[in-house]
Amino acid sequence: MKESPRRVGRIVRLCWGLMVLPLPLVGCVPLDGAGPGQDQDQGTHAPQDCGDSVATAGKPRPEGWQMITAMELDTTSGGSRTTVFLDSGFGPALFGDEDSPANLVPLLPSIGADTGYDITGTASGFEAVSRHLSGIPGPGKTLGYKAMEILSVPITLVCGTQRTNLTLRTSNQSETGLIDCSLPWNDVQGSASAMARTQYCPRDWPATD
Repeated sequence: MKESPRRVGRIVRLCWGLMVLPLPLVGCVPLDGAGPGQDQDQGTHAPQDCGDSVATAGKPRPEGWQMITAMELDTTSGGSRTTVFLDSGFGPALFGDEDSPANLVPLLPSIGADTGYDITGTASGFEAVSRHLSGIPGPGKTLGYKAMEILSVPITLVCGTQRTNLTLRTSNQSETGLIDCSLPWNDVQGSASAMARTQYCPRDWPATD
């Protein structure tokens, strides 16, 4: 379905899902595979010692919004100039403690199937924000952004006779918005649009109405 954003003073919201943030715990697993020089067979709990594994997800906990893309389209001078403030890509991340299997990568497909979470995808907001900004009529300045609502999901992994607790950082939805920073606003505190305004609108933007 083709989506056509309209320019408004507060926000145009378009929602998709599933993304993430990293959590600085012991045993972080890069879900796109091992890094250069990483030995996947190290550790006392290698996956070949696990046998069959079963993963169970607990109640997800919302962690708030994380901005991944922010850019401004300026057409005030008759031309078109885009300034990129932020462009980051994110993918789900899985974390364990010192008792986790040394290499969780071979177990990811079964963990994803057992819990129902996509734990191997990645996403970027650059193309989506650029596409929606391209439909804005000038002249003017428009801030475009994409943010992810982050979830922290506890996962219990039973691997052979071993039981361990993991944490999955992912997202249940994303938000792409267009903002005219020159207009008054009353965005809800803690929302993605309020975060975008606070971080990327000029400091002389109007006060809330």
